[in-house]
Amino acid sequence: DKVIQKLAGAIEGSTGFKISPSTLRGYRWVYQRVGRLNLPVDLPFTAWKALASTSDPEEWVKRTIGEGWSPSQLIREIRIAMGKPLPTKVCPNCGVLLS
Repeated sequence: DKVIQKLAGAIEGSTGFKISPSTLRGYRWVYQRVGRLNLPVDLPFTAWKALASTSDPEEWVKRTIGEGWSPSQLIREIRIAMGKPLPTKVCPNCGVLLS
């Protein structure tokens, strides 16, 4: 944990951007889970986080590539598989529920 504290301080010192050690620990956890996989180069960090939360990230990467899923579709499929509710929005003009 001292290394992460030191890194947080170094980032703030060199960029002026303050980042919490807990955020860096989260980044480390995600990287440890999926960083060595052959991920598509355009996959955003939110998709990395979703992959890291699965029991078999490598299988999900294979499915993503095989099915041609977008990052949003990957995250959606993982949420469905884990039984998590999908985010919904209500149209501010007509009140229709959008998913």
